[in-house]
Amino acid sequence: MKPYIVIDTETAPAANFSRARMGETSLVYDCGWIVTDGEQMFERRSFVVAETFSNPDLMKSAYYASKLVQYHLGLGIDWTPASFLNIVNQFAADCRKYDVKDVWAYNARFDLATLNNTISTYSNGYRTHFFPFGITVKDIWTAAGDTICNTRKFANYCLSNGFLTAGCNPQTTAEIVYRYLTDNAHFEEAHTALADCDIENYILFRVRKRKQKHNTKPNGSGWRKAAKQLDALAADLQAKAG
Repeated sequence: MKPYIVIDTETAPAANFSRARMGETSLVYDCGWIVTDGEQMFERRSFVVAETFSNPDLMKSAYYASKLVQYHLGLGIDWTPASFLNIVNQFAADCRKYDVKDVWAYNARFDLATLNNTISTYSNGYRTHFFPFGITVKDIWTAAGDTICNTRKFANYCLSNGFLTAGCNPQTTAEIVYRYLTDNAHFEEAHTALADCDIENYILFRVRKRKQKHNTKPNGSGWRKAAKQLDALAADLQAKAG
């Protein structure tokens, strides 16, 4: 299999919370990726974005601001501080070195938007795209939604464990899908970029192992088929009870 990249980001919303949820106004402070062919691991990259991390007002609004002590202790060990331009250049160099064409992320629409917003912000609009030309961005969430989550078994797992959204749909985050696949209902996602890449790559591995047809577009709808399976399961239970 050709080498591919799994990338993840942790962000701070710069403005407009509703748009920040889509990544459009968020700025990356933690960026990590792995280069692999599914068997061999070629590179593991973990960066703290100097421009964002050094801005205390931004970091107060970071989604996982409680982890700031962990970041400070891990600087130079678990995270390499770097300007965002240097991070962009390293990513492009890895793509060239390993002839990468496919980049995967979980809820890739968010990562795509926030990476583009960050490079646009820190280059004053000079550059507007993080990914090099010719790269195809693919969504692990969408692929998992078509395969792993598109089963009664997954829907029942979420129902039995209370892993439901406020709208009573199955939760299909990477954390919940990884819990399901590893039969570990107490697993907690690290919510640091490189560590999250590892569990997301494992989910991708399990998607591919099923050899089922699946979509890969970053369309933000990885939850829909799981929701339909839960509706069908609920209807069956109601019919049996009636």
